[in-house]
Amino acid sequence: MDSERARALYADLGAVPVINAMGNLTMLGGSAPSPTVRAAMEEAGRYYVDMDQLLESSGQIVADLLGCEAALITPGCAAALLLGTAACVAGDDSERMEQLPDTAGMKGEVVIQAPQHYKYERVVRMAGVRLVAAGSAELCGRSDLQACLGPETAAVLYPVLGSPPEGFLPLQEVLEVAHAAGVPVIADAAYQVSPLDVFRQTASCGADLVGFGAKYFGAPNSSGLLCGRRDLVEAARAHTFAAFERRPLPGYGRPLKIDRQEVVGVVTALR
Repeated sequence: MDSERARALYADLGAVPVINAMGNLTMLGGSAPSPTVRAAMEEAGRYYVDMDQLLESSGQIVADLLGCEAALITPGCAAALLLGTAACVAGDDSERMEQLPDTAGMKGEVVIQAPQHYKYERVVRMAGVRLVAAGSAELCGRSDLQACLGPETAAVLYPVLGSPPEGFLPLQEVLEVAHAAGVPVIADAAYQVSPLDVFRQTASCGADLVGFGAKYFGAPNSSGLLCGRRDLVEAARAHTFAAFERRPLPGYGRPLKIDRQEVVGVVTALR
């Protein structure tokens, strides 16, 4: 589409197109899928499919490509984190699933190192959990993290920012501490997809669940991945909109819908 047609298209909607010099930012539309991805999505839109089955089979393809145990295509990385948190809290127990976001009687806390506080942590709180900060704003040590892990801890949230940790524990040490206490770790690795060896390494880094934004590798803006332990990924899939409609499970993720075209777009872009 040339610039004149683009301006006309957006003018009709009361908006103005911009020159993107910032990258795959959500606020600018996220991504520009390649002609190959767009063609696959257009073809997918011509046919209907069982979405529950599609999420299961496409997840296995993603897992095979990334070398992780299991995977689920989600409507963005934020959705992956929310579904992953719900899985850690309620599993696939139908009564517990239906109870969310009330976590009474369940593990209702997610721990984050205080120096790692960031705005996207709000996403995990949407599952009904209370966020517990370990350490101080300037420093979190091993003993600080250990002190926050207890019978109410559903998971530890770790934002993977790509820069060396300053004042907080690196991911591998967090994994050691959390796993020693029997607590799963959710890694927010939204944009850790380049170069490809980093993508694969992060997907199988040892975190129990890892979230990615699929827009960063050329898939649609509103798509993402949840990778990790098979039992937790399967529990997360039980919370999806597809499971809600297809199976008698009151999953928490009914509003988090992804369409068949986007699922196909993610797999095509990843391949």
